[in-house]
Amino acid sequence: MVMSTDKPVKLSPSERAFVLFLFRGNSQTMAYRTAFPKSQNWSDNAVYVQASRLANSPKIILSLAELQKTCEDPTIASVIERKRKLTTYQRANLIDFINPDGEPELSKETPGHEAAAEYEVSTRYTKTGDKVITKRIKLRDPIAAIAEHNRMERIGQPDTVVNQPINIIFMVGKGYQESAQSAQTLAETPPTKTIEAKS
Repeated sequence: MVMSTDKPVKLSPSERAFVLFLFRGNSQTMAYRTAFPKSQNWSDNAVYVQASRLANSPKIILSLAELQKTCEDPTIASVIERKRKLTTYQRANLIDFINPDGEPELSKETPGHEAAAEYEVSTRYTKTGDKVITKRIKLRDPIAAIAEHNRMERIGQPDTVVNQPINIIFMVGKGYQESAQSAQTLAETPPTKTIEAKS
């Protein structure tokens, strides 16, 4: 169940970092290990369970949806659109561009016509004055499309840790009675590491 609210969702700095790492394309496990450094010593199964539980919590789902919504632009192809386009390039076959007369043909009605990188029609005349029309179709490279698709899916690539800048705040003084207010402020700021120093 996704919460619906007009108020911004309150997240701890670690939860906020978890959402950002998920948004950047990291797996739930990688995002959890990065956002919650103490989990580095946990078993893979324990991290998987906690990451899955957190990723499916309503406030994380809502925060991720809000973040994705801010980045949506109807003029930019979605991930699904890009994958469909790459799949069209991968599955295109030159035989699909040959008409019943055995000649290359390209039109918007041709299935997979987006896979055509070049379509050239040239006319030349023989010495006897006969007109010769040559049609040439070059398809996009399916191997490059497969490689790009694999890159999008992170197939064959090691998990990478995204370096996140961390703000360090030093709190010095007697004002720790107001730490509840400080915690509220910190929850609304980017991931922060707080180092307390006693005076």
